[in-house]
Amino acid sequence: MNLRFLETFVWIARLGSFTKTAERMNSTLSAVSARIQSLEDELGVRLFERQGRNIRLTQQGRDALSIAERLLQLESDFQSTIRGSDAFSGRVRLGIIDTAANAILSSFLRTIETRYPKIELDLQADTSQNLMQRLALGSIDLAVTLVGQTTPGAVHQRLFQMACHWVASPQLIQNNVPMTVENLSKYPILSFSHGSIPHANTEAVFAPHGGPRRMYCGTSLSTMIRLAKDGLGVAIIPGVLVQEDLQAGNLTMIPVGTSFPPLEMQVTYISDPQSQLQRLLSDILIEVSVQFCQDSSPELVWMDPIRA
Repeated sequence: MNLRFLETFVWIARLGSFTKTAERMNSTLSAVSARIQSLEDELGVRLFERQGRNIRLTQQGRDALSIAERLLQLESDFQSTIRGSDAFSGRVRLGIIDTAANAILSSFLRTIETRYPKIELDLQADTSQNLMQRLALGSIDLAVTLVGQTTPGAVHQRLFQMACHWVASPQLIQNNVPMTVENLSKYPILSFSHGSIPHANTEAVFAPHGGPRRMYCGTSLSTMIRLAKDGLGVAIIPGVLVQEDLQAGNLTMIPVGTSFPPLEMQVTYISDPQSQLQRLLSDILIEVSVQFCQDSSPELVWMDPIRA
């Protein structure tokens, strides 16, 4: 039995589309269709019911799916065992949001350089939503995003949470002056990008007060911090990432009665026979996340309670 045909079957079941599977496997639609036809002929059963562009697994297809996934995993494990350390080499495309990069990327890269010098990392920054779409299409191999994003066939592992705080330049707001959300809405607000979870949370905070006077949105955390330090607005930022600026007096933390949800980070990859490196790197990201939490104030950052 051709394992490539089994892999094609698994991807169609996950994505629900021959076309998306062809894109994901860097193949053609005709080749994908031919593989499934050959697999069905060999097994003597129909794996999918086709109604126009809609497809769904038959009962035999549902029975076969978990077995096919186990067979592909066994193939992956076999290759890793035989190849040994050589299995942990190659190029991995890592997509990571700016907030997580500021927290753990340096430690992660140092660990990879020390332990696995044959692994080459291609770093790509984007929003959580875009990264998850690119992961589904196969243009990246691993994604570090905010919790809440998902895609078919994905393995998610939580990394850590960061408490968020309102911060601003002392030139804009006096040090540690208590504020209500209503008073805060009179200032320009520096927010994460449209469509992101923290942006939605920010809008929800101000909704009862008619929204802020002005809101600047962007994907770059460093730009948000720079604008806040320049006195151009109030930012909601993970406090652990601006500790030095707070201590130096470049920024001040603003006590606000309304709490803001923490930012929860996750690492995601697609489970398939070629995901050995992704699993390894995911485990290392968890490792450096644990160290990041241990080195930081427990009031500002913590591991997910499930693994704490």
